[in-house]
Amino acid sequence: MAETTTVRVERDFRSAQAQVFDAWLDLKSAAQWLFATPDGRLMTAAIDPKEGGRFLFVERREGGDAEHYGRYLKIERPVTLIFEFSTREDLADATPVTVEVSDRGEGARVSLRHGEVPADFAERTKAGWTSILDRLAEALGEG
Repeated sequence: MAETTTVRVERDFRSAQAQVFDAWLDLKSAAQWLFATPDGRLMTAAIDPKEGGRFLFVERREGGDAEHYGRYLKIERPVTLIFEFSTREDLADATPVTVEVSDRGEGARVSLRHGEVPADFAERTKAGWTSILDRLAEALGEG
């Protein structure tokens, strides 16, 4: 069995805690930034924002379509969101992602943990989540 690790990423936002949290579950918002890349084109976006609900994002990229599937395990607004993440519809290779949104008084902090990441994929995973949080900031009007 391949060695795995937990990837951690944090980012501060000027937006309020509830606004940052809700952006993860609002289809119109998430379609702008979640799993999006600068050169990709969103083909499919679907969210069923409840515990046990699923999501799907498909982005057309130069090398082909990138499919992102998941199932929400815990939704505790506006603090905690836990979901399984996979590139397979059957979620057979799903890994856990925990998003914690804390109130900083004048904004919010997102602390994201992605567990069970293959160790040789950790840096790429960290870069991916960092980019996603940057795009979230843009979607929230934080530039």
